[in-house]
Amino acid sequence: MVSTRQTTLAAVADGPRRRPRTLRYRVLFATTSVFKYAALVFFSGFFVLPWVWMISTSLKNPQELAVWPPIWIPNPIRWDNYVSAFRQAAFAQYVINTLIVAVPSVIGAVLSNALVAYGFARVRWPGRDIVFAVVLATLILPGFVTFIPLYIIFRKLNWINTYLPLVIPAWLGSPFFIFLLRQFFMGL
Repeated sequence: MVSTRQTTLAAVADGPRRRPRTLRYRVLFATTSVFKYAALVFFSGFFVLPWVWMISTSLKNPQELAVWPPIWIPNPIRWDNYVSAFRQAAFAQYVINTLIVAVPSVIGAVLSNALVAYGFARVRWPGRDIVFAVVLATLILPGFVTFIPLYIIFRKLNWINTYLPLVIPAWLGSPFFIFLLRQFFMGL
């Protein structure tokens, strides 16, 4: 007959017994926590202060912009700076331009990179690893080396001064995103 060890639900819920924490441990833990949070607050200032300065500057008079020492809280606060910025600049056109470029680029990049990455991760075909190594090798090619050849190609296609050079290359796949998605698909 097989014997099984019976455990009560209370024993399982309690978990393993731990030693009570000493005063020295609690003081050390509290001290390190204080230093960790102080460091986090200090380093978060490097990210927050530029935003605070940008907002503060956007609410100033033109005369207050170059004052030394800088004024962090403008007096008076000029909310009409935002109104005049939207009236003087063509923000609606800027938003439309952004959407015309960003939406097709993102859709194309996601589709093409996902298709290629899925092919590398799940489909077995001869030479797959060699082709993937070549794709990864293109990561070491500096981007600025392709500027002149791309310009020549875009000029021959009559794409100069159009949105096409901003959108179409995103549809051709990025080695980094292909690698990233391949690793994701291999983990499924």
